[in-house]
Amino acid sequence: MSTEERALARCRYVELFKITCVTCQAKLSVRNESLIGQIVACPRCDSMVQVERPVGTAAAMPPPPVESAPAQPAPVPEPIVEPVAPVAEPPVAAEDIAQTEPEPSVPVEAPQAGAPIANYKFIAWTLGAFVGGAVVVGAVFFLRGDSAAEAEPATPIVQQQNQVEDSTPVAEPILTEVAEGPLEVEATPDEPVVIPTVEVAELPTAEAPIEVEPAVDSEPEPAAETPKVARRFDPLDFDPESLDLATINGTDNAQKPEPMLDEPPAQDNDVAVAPLPSTLPSVRRDPSQTVTPAVAEEKLTQRFPALTVSKMPLVDFLAFVSRLAAVPVSVAPEELQMAGITARREVSLDTKEVDLNEALRLTLGPLHLEHVVEGPIVRVVRKGGSKLREVKYPLNDLTSSASVEEIATWVEQLVAPTEWQTVGGEGTLQQEESSLKVKQTQRVQYQVLIFLERLRLANKLPPRSRFPVKRLASAPAHAVLAARLEAPTTFTFSRYTALQEIVQHWQVEVGVPVLVDWPALAEVDLWPQTRVACSIENKPWHRALNEVLEPLGLGWRAAAGEMLEITTSQKVQTQPLLELYSLSRSPDSGADRMLAELTEVSSPDAATHELTAIEYDSRANVVFVLQPAASQRQVFDWLVQNHLLSRD
Repeated sequence: MSTEERALARCRYVELFKITCVTCQAKLSVRNESLIGQIVACPRCDSMVQVERPVGTAAAMPPPPVESAPAQPAPVPEPIVEPVAPVAEPPVAAEDIAQTEPEPSVPVEAPQAGAPIANYKFIAWTLGAFVGGAVVVGAVFFLRGDSAAEAEPATPIVQQQNQVEDSTPVAEPILTEVAEGPLEVEATPDEPVVIPTVEVAELPTAEAPIEVEPAVDSEPEPAAETPKVARRFDPLDFDPESLDLATINGTDNAQKPEPMLDEPPAQDNDVAVAPLPSTLPSVRRDPSQTVTPAVAEEKLTQRFPALTVSKMPLVDFLAFVSRLAAVPVSVAPEELQMAGITARREVSLDTKEVDLNEALRLTLGPLHLEHVVEGPIVRVVRKGGSKLREVKYPLNDLTSSASVEEIATWVEQLVAPTEWQTVGGEGTLQQEESSLKVKQTQRVQYQVLIFLERLRLANKLPPRSRFPVKRLASAPAHAVLAARLEAPTTFTFSRYTALQEIVQHWQVEVGVPVLVDWPALAEVDLWPQTRVACSIENKPWHRALNEVLEPLGLGWRAAAGEMLEITTSQKVQTQPLLELYSLSRSPDSGADRMLAELTEVSSPDAATHELTAIEYDSRANVVFVLQPAASQRQVFDWLVQNHLLSRD
C-alpha cells in the first residue's frame, strides 16, 4: 500500500478520546478501542497510564480490513480516532500527535498485525533501558580498569569475560593469582570511588522482534550491584598462624619492607631466586623489652573465688601458679628427690575464696614440700631441709666388699664435699665398728642415704631404708635420657615468645618434665616473661638445646627421675653432681689407666677441680664420678665408646 493510500485509510478513523499523563501532563490520543482498560507507557516520561472509557463515549468503529501484500510485511493498523463527547478538548496539535510516538532507543521492526502498539512500546522501552544500563555500568568499570592499569602497568590481571546481548565487554574486578586460587579483597570504605562521565554508544539494531507479556504491576529493574574491586595481595604477608616466613628466611622484622601495591611481581616464575644470607643470630632476645620483677609476696596474696585442679602434674601446677602470679616459681630436682617424688607427681586442688599462698600450701603440704619467697622469686623446697640432725647408718651388709673406713672416705669426698668440718663446714662423720654416725643438715643426710642405697644396688644388695627404690636412680641420669635426647626435633619461634612458653613447648615435645632454675636465671636477667626468638631444624634434642640456650648464657643437665633442668652455663660447667656408673666388665687397660683417661676426658674447671673426684670400686665394678653436668656427659660418652657401661 502506498503512502497516499495509507493516509486516506487513516482519515477514515475517528478519534475515540484523549488521556492526559498525570506525571508530565502530556496529551495522548487514543484511536484503538482495544486499549481501553490497558496500562500503557507515556512516551515522554515513561510513566504508566491506564486507558479508561469516559462517560458518554460512543463505541468505536471497527477497523477496516488491512490489505495484504505478499512481498511486504503487513502494515500496522492505526487506532481509530473519535471525538470524546464529555471532555471538550481542542483539536490535537501536530506536536501532541508527535508525542504519542516516542523516539525509539532501539529500532525494532513492526510487530504483527493486530498486536497493540503500547505492548511493543513497553517492550522496546524495557529492552532499551536494560541494555543501556548494562552498557553504562560496563563503560564505567572499563574506564576504572584503565585507570587502575595506568597505576599498575606491569601487574598481570585475570578477568572473567561476561558479555551481554550486544557483546559489549564489561570490566571485571581485578583478581590476583595466589597459590590456592584467586583471592578477592574488598576496597576499604575510606577510599572514594570516582565514577567518570561516560558517553553511551548507540546499540545495534535488534535482529528480530522480542515478544514479552507486559506486566501489570511491573517494577523497574534493580540497579546492578557495584563489583568489588580487588587489590593485589601478597599471601606471605598474611600470617594466620603467627609464623613470620620472612623472619625464618633470615630477615629481621625491623628490616622487613612494607608491602607496596605498585610493586610488580616477577615476570618469569621459572627463575629461582637465591635466598638472602641471614645476618641475624638464630637465637635472640627482644631488644625492646624490659622486664621489671614484681614482688612475689604481694603477688601471692591475690585471691580467687575458686581454684580447681584435678590430677595435674606438679611441674604443670607450678607453671600454672607462676602465670597466675606473674612471678617465677622454681623447684630443684634434688628437692623433689628428697621428697621421694618426681615432677610428674599428680596433684589436685578444689577450694573457694583462696589466695595463691594458701593454694600452694594446700597442694605442696601433703608432698612434704613448702614454698619460700625470696624477693621476686618463689622457691619450692623440702620441708625442714636446713634442720641439723644426727643419723646412724648401718654398714654391716656393705663391709663384705668395702671397709667402714673406705666407705667413710667415699662419703666425705663424694657427698657434699664442702659441708664437712674438715673443709670448713659444720657436718661431722664418725666411724664405728659397722656403721657411720653422721651429723649434718637434713638436706645432706638425704644425699648420704641415697649414696649408700645406690651402693647397695650396685652390689646387688637390698635397700635398708624406706626410701622408694625407683627414686634411687640406679642408672645415671644422662643414660636414662640418652635415647630421647638423640631424637631429632624441629621448632621455630620466629616471633618473640615468652621463655616460659618455649620451655612448655619443649616439655611437651621431648616428653619429659623440664624444670627451670629461675633463681639462677635471674642472675643473667632472664624471667618467665622474657621474649626470645629461636629456630631449630631437624637436629637432635641435645644439640638443639645447646644451640638455643648457649647464646642466652644458659645450659641444660639431666636430673634423677627422668627430668631435665635448665640453668645457667656457669652452673652446668662448675656445679658438681654425683653419678654412679655400673660397668659391664673390668677395664682392659686396668683401673688406674681408666681413671686417668676419665680425668683427662672430663677436664674439670680449674676453679672446681678440688671439688671433683673420680673413684672406682673394683669389687662392685662401679665408678663414682663427682663432676659438673658437662663433664658427666663426656664421661658417659667415653664409657659408651669403650663398651664399658652396663645396660642393666
